[in-house]
Amino acid sequence: CDEQNFRYDLLGTPRSPWNRSAARVFTQAFNTWAEVEFDAEVLEEAFFTWLKSLKQARKKSQLPSAERQLAVSMSRRKMRRRTVSVTFNDAVSQLFHTRLDTAQTHPLLHRHVPMLERLGPEGMSEDESVVEDDHNEARARPRRPVYRVKSPCWRADEVGEWLEVFDVVHLNERRTKSDLRGQYPRLRARVPHIVDDEAKPVQQLPVNTYHATWLESQTNPSHRLRPLADRYDFRHDNALFR
Repeated sequence: CDEQNFRYDLLGTPRSPWNRSAARVFTQAFNTWAEVEFDAEVLEEAFFTWLKSLKQARKKSQLPSAERQLAVSMSRRKMRRRTVSVTFNDAVSQLFHTRLDTAQTHPLLHRHVPMLERLGPEGMSEDESVVEDDHNEARARPRRPVYRVKSPCWRADEVGEWLEVFDVVHLNERRTKSDLRGQYPRLRARVPHIVDDEAKPVQQLPVNTYHATWLESQTNPSHRLRPLADRYDFRHDNALFR
């Protein structure tokens, strides 16, 4: 095909010989129209992606009504799962960086920076859900939500207690600052204890970072996890609690 007689093929694959030719015609025409020389490979990939979405839409439109509604429902469900995943990853990453910043700026926490970095976002706990307000309390103003902590199944309890101190220090430092811009720290509750059985473990951490019972239940942990024999001192300086 050419620019004056532009055609694409929805019956074949997005990268069929005909569609590859159409992609080249589209790229040349688009650069002429935009009066800018865009990367040809980028434009062609965008064209193939667009064709793929057209083929999917055409396929769905040919389904019987009931199957079409089911396909739409499944698509929405996948989108919701993707949104939840992105939200979770953002929250966990923010929690990790808040703790890391606190450790880097507080002299009594600074020695724990390397261990925090080794844990990374994957070693943090998930905020499982919101604990509802007490219905007996007056609702003159909205209360801040309290999030229940969902701890990774592979992580030792003492690691969670160790991490809580970073949150307390961060909260106290924020309370003493006059500039309170930004989102206020979340209130995170560990009761009742909730465990994330699907959390993927971080490899090559000191052996006492891992929950002892969980570690014993693993098949060949020395090969899969490669835990370090040296134990880490998860105690904090007593001066923090004075």
